[in-house]
Amino acid sequence: MNETIFLFLNNIAFQYPWLDTLIIFCAQWLPYLIIGIFIFYYAYKIFKENQLFKKYLKEMLFVLITAFFIFGISQIINYFYYSPRPFLVLDNINLLFTHGSTDSFPSGHTTFFFSLTFISYFFTPRLLSTFILDGAIMVAVCRIIAGVHWPLDIFGGIILAGIGVFLIKRIIFAFCSDFV
Repeated sequence: MNETIFLFLNNIAFQYPWLDTLIIFCAQWLPYLIIGIFIFYYAYKIFKENQLFKKYLKEMLFVLITAFFIFGISQIINYFYYSPRPFLVLDNINLLFTHGSTDSFPSGHTTFFFSLTFISYFFTPRLLSTFILDGAIMVAVCRIIAGVHWPLDIFGGIILAGIGVFLIKRIIFAFCSDFV
């Protein structure tokens, strides 16, 4: 099933040059745009509402540290669990770019951006959280289409992000009720 879904999505690549450019943009460059907009939102809030400087700075740092912490866990899993990328296992796939070789499961991009989505849901307006979620989905799907991740890599990243954010939220909010 993993291979079937991968091949279905990967067959979208190399159909139209403009679509390949869009897929590469979403898989490699959209993450920077998401982070930029997220940081711009907080920079705007910090400078607009000077009296709440510490509150917004604390929120932004908490959200980013949480996402990076869970991403770090995904990298530890990558280190100990060998999972070759699709282009190393399958012949004749549509590979739009190469990326790593053994660090396929779970997807680090997916883990980070879904962690960012899930944790920012508690702090940012719905519009920003929805933008981050939409971006995370685009990045994840485009990395499958580009041929660098299996669908299970993406699913594993989403599950890790969900569990990580759930546990961190429970721990932090249980011990720091005055956090927000």
